[in-house]
Amino acid sequence: VFDHRTARVLATICAFVAIGAFLYAVRHTLVAILFAVLFAYLLEPVVCRIEGSKLARGSRWLAILETYLAIGAIVTVLGILFGPKLVDDARLLSQSLPGLLEKVTSGKIVWQFGNRYGWSYDTQLKTEQFIAAHQSEILAWSGQAGTAVAKALQNVIWVVLVPILAIFLLRDGRQFSATLLRTFGEVNQRRFLRLIMTDLDVMLAHFIRAQLILAGISLVAYSVVLTALRFPYALALGFAAGAMEFIPVVGPLVAALLIVFVGFLTTYPHLWVLILFFALWRVVQDY
Repeated sequence: VFDHRTARVLATICAFVAIGAFLYAVRHTLVAILFAVLFAYLLEPVVCRIEGSKLARGSRWLAILETYLAIGAIVTVLGILFGPKLVDDARLLSQSLPGLLEKVTSGKIVWQFGNRYGWSYDTQLKTEQFIAAHQSEILAWSGQAGTAVAKALQNVIWVVLVPILAIFLLRDGRQFSATLLRTFGEVNQRRFLRLIMTDLDVMLAHFIRAQLILAGISLVAYSVVLTALRFPYALALGFAAGAMEFIPVVGPLVAALLIVFVGFLTTYPHLWVLILFFALWRVVQDY
């Protein structure tokens, strides 16, 4: 009656299901740890340079402390310079967004946009009828988007949690690697694993620094261009677009669609100029 092979297969399946359920239950913690690892990779070269200088005199803890103090000073200065304008733009955008979405669902945006760009009466009427026919889908989509944004804002605590976790990774990361290497008994295995870990360290460090540099350059470019074009909520949207640049491929696309959508809702007159800028910026940045 009892088959050993079937029992082993069932045990393996149950083990994978249990591991998957555990990982799903702690997914938020794992994401926080992942961001902490990436943040530690970003700060590791700075900490190492300060540790070897006269500022820290070889103390790892002192080097980490001085690095965080420098980051805090930079963030404070930027907050004083651009914080009030950024908060005002974000507040105005959040207050006006329900009214802008109501213009879309009611069809008013079609007549405003059509009159500005010389659409015919039939085109405007058909577009309004199309929007009215899909009003429920638009409302459902806007509700889902609002829920997603609200859930994302609930994770703001990560802004504090990630740097704290990164402190321990910066302090004990080398010991973690050494402990992992000691679990392998053979010398060849340890050497092979050490080479892999070294390559991963170099690759991740360069990737994180490159993505951060691209995000910073994009933030400045978006903010300057949107402000020069007198686009509404320029600084808030420029900051959001620069932050999304950290996510490869998907982030820039979502940022461009978001800005174009806001321009459409506010009947921005130079929307084609903005779309042309997005296309040129992608070519410049990618190639």
